[in-house]
Amino acid sequence: MDGNYSHVRDILWPLASTILIIDLPKRVVMTRVVKRTLLRIMKREELWNGNRESWRNVLSRDPMRNIILWAWNTHEKYHEILPVKRGRLSGSTGLSSSRVRAKFESSLEKRMKNSEWRDSD
Repeated sequence: MDGNYSHVRDILWPLASTILIIDLPKRVVMTRVVKRTLLRIMKREELWNGNRESWRNVLSRDPMRNIILWAWNTHEKYHEILPVKRGRLSGSTGLSSSRVRAKFESSLEKRMKNSEWRDSD
C-alpha cells in the first residue's frame, strides 16, 4: 500500500507485519519525477482513462496540477511525517520496519535476500 494514502493508513498499518519506508533524497526523487514527466509528455503516454501529462500542467504554478512542483513541495512533509508515524506504530504494535535511503532496487534486493527486515535507522 502506498503510504501517501493517509486516509486508510491508521487502519492498514496496524494490520501489516512489515512497513518499508522508501526515504530517497530529494535530488533522486526530483530527478526521477522530472525525467518521467518529460518522457510522458513527449511520448503522449496515457496515464489512466485517457489522461496525459501536458505542458500546460507542467508550466502551471498550481502544485495540484504540476506534479513536479507538487513533488518539490511535499518531499519534506513526507520525509518528516513517515518516520515519526512508523516509529509510533512499530513501538506500539511490534511491527517490523525498515527504512530504505539508498538506491531502492539494490537496497531492497539485498534486504530481501538477507531477510533483514528490522529497523535500520
